[in-house]
Amino acid sequence: MTMTSNGRTAGAHCGWLLRIPVDPMTYRSFGYLLLTMPLALAYFTMLVVGLSLSASLLVLLIGPVIFAATLLLVVAFAWFDGQLTAVLLDAEVNPGFPANDSLVTFAKELFLGKQTWLGFMFLLWKILLGFIAFVMIVVGISVSLALLLSPLYYGEHLVVGIWADGYAINSPSRAAAAAVIGAGFAYLTLLFVNVLGLVTRRLAEELLNDG
Repeated sequence: MTMTSNGRTAGAHCGWLLRIPVDPMTYRSFGYLLLTMPLALAYFTMLVVGLSLSASLLVLLIGPVIFAATLLLVVAFAWFDGQLTAVLLDAEVNPGFPANDSLVTFAKELFLGKQTWLGFMFLLWKILLGFIAFVMIVVGISVSLALLLSPLYYGEHLVVGIWADGYAINSPSRAAAAAVIGAGFAYLTLLFVNVLGLVTRRLAEELLNDG
């Protein structure tokens, strides 16, 4: 019974790996990561400016006000990103806002509420994800395309490698081998994109659900 269950699990994993290039989740995740790059820059700028101004002006009345405004932006951006994640990655999220029954209740939930700080953690993840996505997409696409298209323009001028002399792709056989490696690199890039999408969806469901 256990062996049968393990066999089915292994088969399901193999099937998922084989479907990566045609899995809609892969390309939804790719679009999501493209949007994450500018959003990560906006989140990073907001947090750095807001928190640094709050700390530097803490002794003045304006410091706590800036801090409260920063937390409001955190809540708003977390709500927005939750909706984006729900649409593109099919995440089941329900980000909440501080209760506005009274000013005291609102302020208490804004400063001490779980949802504010869970949203803060999710934005930190999105900042890191934006950096990872930028490096991965730039490197993955450029290297994959360069190797895949090498049969079209191979010659002594085409040299790849990180070592001093490199490796010249100057023959049809080398160009064919480079194209195969490029296809493998493209597959790994798509796999990484898919996994990042799944991880982000899971984090969103854990961090951005009110209650």
